Amino acid sequence: MRLVAKSGCAPWPGRWPGPGTAACFLTAAEAHGLIGAGRPVIRVNSICPTFIRRPLAEATFSDPAQMERVKGQIRLGRTGAAPDIMGAVVYLASEASALVTGTSLMVDGGWTAG
Repeated sequence: MRLVAKSGCAPWPGRWPGPGTAACFLTAAEAHGLIGAGRPVIRVNSICPTFIRRPLAEATFSDPAQMERVKGQIRLGRTGAAPDIMGAVVYLASEASALVTGTSLMVDGGWTAG
């Protein structure tokens, strides 16, 4: 299980797509690798969160204009915090997701919903 940028699956106009595109590519490559390798013995999934408050994102969080732009993209109208993604982590790590592999779970407040 990995946390990857959701920006590769939902481009943001005006932003450089490199990291998100690379993350989305790796997730797809993993899925194709699982399919091509026959029956997988492990599950490989990704969690793609929206903007999560963390030290690396503090410059964005401290800029009111940027935060308005970010929140305008998120259908639920708010950014996330670590507890917001914990349910997805628990689900993908549990037997409740025993049949889930090669997928990305968007935990993005509706950003990728369009």
